[in-house]
Amino acid sequence: MLDRSWSQALAALHRATVDGANVLLPDGDWPELRYTTTRYCNTDTNISISGQDAILLHKGMLTSFRQADIRECLGNLTVAYANDVFVLFCRWPRGRSLFFRSHLNALKTYADPARFHRKGGRRCAFVHIPKTGGTSIWSRISSGIRANVYFSSNQALAAFDGDINQFDAVGGHFHIEVLLAKGWQGSVFFVLRDPVARILSSIAHARRLDENLGQFDANQLAMRNLDDHTPHQTLRSILLHEGNMQVRALAERPDDMLAGTTALGLLGRRAIERLDSPRCSFGLLAEPRRLGQQVSAAFGLRNDRLPHLNQTAQTTSPSYVATVRRFLASEPSLCMDLVLYEQAIARRFVSEP
Repeated sequence: MLDRSWSQALAALHRATVDGANVLLPDGDWPELRYTTTRYCNTDTNISISGQDAILLHKGMLTSFRQADIRECLGNLTVAYANDVFVLFCRWPRGRSLFFRSHLNALKTYADPARFHRKGGRRCAFVHIPKTGGTSIWSRISSGIRANVYFSSNQALAAFDGDINQFDAVGGHFHIEVLLAKGWQGSVFFVLRDPVARILSSIAHARRLDENLGQFDANQLAMRNLDDHTPHQTLRSILLHEGNMQVRALAERPDDMLAGTTALGLLGRRAIERLDSPRCSFGLLAEPRRLGQQVSAAFGLRNDRLPHLNQTAQTTSPSYVATVRRFLASEPSLCMDLVLYEQAIARRFVSEP
């Protein structure tokens, strides 16, 4: 467990909790613990806090909990520790609490969004497609709009039992179709990236030494282990998933089956239609200056500047990069994101004054 926020939370848990306690923890590569633990992940929904002596809330998975349970935590439990990522609640904590009040802002907003609503503000949703600068963009949005909520998965959004229209900004790793099915009444903004660069960035991210392997899915593990000896079918499976990530976010419906070129073609056509939808707007990661202006316009923010757009650098120069590029060139029908991105660029320049 090399990530600083996670190691700090673990140290706080040891300080505040007695041996044998019932502890609710997010999935992760935790060491052997002296507690009775229950784990949750970002695809879990409506997690119960009943019967727990300590609850380690990952703020990125906040929406996996009911709003009522978060209100109970804030009202009836003690905050033993908090940092930018975690809040540790205990029923009977040991020692003194260590946190800043600002660390609880996300929880307070989630529990009672109407309290922080912007009168006359612009309501917009941000579809965070992985490896398109979304973490930095959401940081800008959430710092300028208090009544915001971030869903870490389609499942969390679909299971949300509150009214998403009480929030001014809704963001997360969800598909537009799932958002609209929840009755979202505002507009939608998303960012697209060159598919080859996005795929290689995703692979580089999966291979980071400080990544939390306990939260990896099968595709991420496959990318982490990718090399020149990876079987053709494994590489093909990675491309099928990663090469259609942007198309799926814009167009996939819960009952769709992503299999075969016919299905991919249908998703591609739906996604291209989103580019022309009056309800949707988009930016390109390759144009950071203009992207900042678009984010500000979409969400009604005063400042056009974006935080530094995170980039995961290649620590080595593995030859699998060339392998992935050759594979994309040889089987382009597997990567509908290539077609979507070409269409997005065409519309970007046509719309220029």
